[in-house]
Amino acid sequence: MRYAVILNGDLSAPHLKIYTNILDEKKIPYDVISWDRSCNFEKNEFTYSEPSAYTLSSYQRLWSYVKFSRFIKKLVKKYQYEKLIVISPQVALFMPFFLKKNYKGRYIFDYRDLSIEQKKPFKPLMKIVLENSYANVISSPGFKDYLPKGYEYILGTVVKY
Repeated sequence: MRYAVILNGDLSAPHLKIYTNILDEKKIPYDVISWDRSCNFEKNEFTYSEPSAYTLSSYQRLWSYVKFSRFIKKLVKKYQYEKLIVISPQVALFMPFFLKKNYKGRYIFDYRDLSIEQKKPFKPLMKIVLENSYANVISSPGFKDYLPKGYEYILGTVVKY
């Protein structure tokens, strides 16, 4: 049994430690699939290195996420992880059908910030992500005001998994 923790930032993300501490404590093996946007960190098989800045056009930023989601899917298929922890809506929204088909009820969706899911074309994709997860974790109760109604949200990141 092996898990993957997926985030759209680098390994210094503070919320990553919450999950890795839990997995370490439970002695569950895992890999962290991350995106080194600054291309400053040591490269390895699980780190996607491509610059991404807010100075890019909207199209270029979207295309960056498409490429990152392809990178994730390739690794997830290769290693056949038991469960996933997906941190951030930007990651989940570029692979909702993949998550539904391959990991329905076997991934935690950790919602950390308001993002593209607020734009009309992404709202149906967000619902797919929310309905097919094992748990939807939010870091602030205020997010409930912006997220779709009718789904259970867990405050914090202490989730039995």
